[in-house]
Amino acid sequence: SGVPGFCIAQLSEAEMIRKENLNSQLLHLGCIEHKYSEILEDKNLLFTINSLDDVTFLDRIGHTKGISFYVHIKIDTGMTRLGIQLEHIEMLRDLLRNSKNVTVTGIFSHFSSADDTDGKEMNKQRDKFKSAVKYFNDEFSSLKDIHIANSAGLLKSNENHFNMVRP
Repeated sequence: SGVPGFCIAQLSEAEMIRKENLNSQLLHLGCIEHKYSEILEDKNLLFTINSLDDVTFLDRIGHTKGISFYVHIKIDTGMTRLGIQLEHIEMLRDLLRNSKNVTVTGIFSHFSSADDTDGKEMNKQRDKFKSAVKYFNDEFSSLKDIHIANSAGLLKSNENHFNMVRP
């Protein structure tokens, strides 16, 4: 159907998918459990950076195992559940710049209220997200995937589509 990959919430879902011999790219949206598991070495598994500690953990595992990780940065633009706070993006940038085993390939956020009729909060979140995208785009040439649209955001406005969506 032309879908290049899927999002998952837990690493156990990645393990189940791989047992079915499906090798599609997977983006793990949830928190990284800070313990080693062989699934971390899956080359088609992208991780979400929700905290500064996530970078440190992946960089340490990458150094120890001689592997590289590809990640998407999650920016908290108002959902207040997971993600990097805007006031911490400089610290995150510095950690990522110094990492030899973590490469940024994407950035995303999540709308807290895309299904509201007036769309004011959604527009505020999208504006915050755009400024974070510009900041990291200027820093990392490897950043390619940009997404904020969940199902409601996808249907609400074409401005939410960027180059990737998560229906």
